[in-house]
Amino acid sequence: MLKIDTKVCSNKTTDFWMDLFAFWGIFIFVTALQSRADVIFNQTIGEKVASSNIIAVATFESVEGTAPYTNSNPPIAKFRVSKALRGCKIDQILSLPDFNVVPKPRGHRKSPMPPVPPTEKELRDWAEAPIIFPEKGTEYLLLLGQAKEKLMDGHIPYPDYIASPDKKLIEQIEGMLIFSIELKPEEDRKINSGSPIPISLTITNNSKAKVKFALSSLALTTSIPGGESISKMPPNSNEPQVVEIEPSKSKILNIDMAKLYTGIFDKPGDYWFQLDIPAQGGEMVMRHIEIVEKSLAYACSRASHILRVKVKLDNNTATLDDPVYLRLRGEMLPGKIEWTNKAESPNGERRILCLEGNLITYDAPDNHEILEQLENLLANDPIEWWSHAEDSDERFQIPDRTDIPESVQKQALLKSRLKELP
Repeated sequence: MLKIDTKVCSNKTTDFWMDLFAFWGIFIFVTALQSRADVIFNQTIGEKVASSNIIAVATFESVEGTAPYTNSNPPIAKFRVSKALRGCKIDQILSLPDFNVVPKPRGHRKSPMPPVPPTEKELRDWAEAPIIFPEKGTEYLLLLGQAKEKLMDGHIPYPDYIASPDKKLIEQIEGMLIFSIELKPEEDRKINSGSPIPISLTITNNSKAKVKFALSSLALTTSIPGGESISKMPPNSNEPQVVEIEPSKSKILNIDMAKLYTGIFDKPGDYWFQLDIPAQGGEMVMRHIEIVEKSLAYACSRASHILRVKVKLDNNTATLDDPVYLRLRGEMLPGKIEWTNKAESPNGERRILCLEGNLITYDAPDNHEILEQLENLLANDPIEWWSHAEDSDERFQIPDRTDIPESVQKQALLKSRLKELP
């Protein structure tokens, strides 16, 4: 639940409780307008809200004009604002021309046949058809204003007014007016099996009051390699669920989808997932990732650090003892780092670790087979990636030969660092 104490399009202070995060994104089938029943609108609700100068919940009051009211002689409908959301105030009277006018017949446009215009009778019947009015006091959701871009021919805009709007739809639009959200990254990605799946949510509070955004409101829909799928799943982890955002401020949330949705992204393969973000209007944000098998060639070729090290595990913290750096791009690692391989629990034995920063992307037992693969990979490393921390270590000394090329010396030194260690 979200409590907001703010001024919205009015000099009055509106206190309202919004069950903002109880709904999920859907393709909206609107049946409010007689002429558009069971129609899918090509313009999304988010696009409609963005292009609307006035947004309000209002009640039907009366009509103005010269009777009889028909499609060719429509009235001006009058509405009284009961909840002002944008560009209006409570009790303001809003006027809507062409209220409940049915679209003019367009004839037949079946391809490849030439278009057939409507007949004179069809046009006359349309022009003389009476306008149907609601009862006084009927509640409407009004979304009024000019669209920023003209829709393509044949596309159907989201309606300007909806009779007896659903409470969740109103709350949805309230949330859209308060929050705006940017999701990154946007491109497809390959992720090592077992590695984090980071996304960044930039959440902006557009209101004049402090508000809370609940991560528990997110919902994941995805296919899983092997034919399975899940639909609209809330987070199943103990990640922080609520963030507080000051008025007119933004907050960046760096989220690991693998932790937020534990057990979902475990299998190698393609995931086309959709993330419902209520503040976006319930519209689904689509992303694609490929989970790849954790392999030395893939993970360690991109690594900033490669080392042989004795690892002792205490809960999720790994203590690194006697590190031998085979690649060092950046600063040396701290003595303790987070251990992400839940399948392995080392207790002082030596491991091969490849890392990006402080994040382990590959680990394996320190054995001859792995060391052979590493030798082929490391042979092409530039000298800038070479660690000199072990130069004084007696275990890795080689004869000082000035009569052989530097590359040969480097290869000999690399072999010495790959020899069997206790």
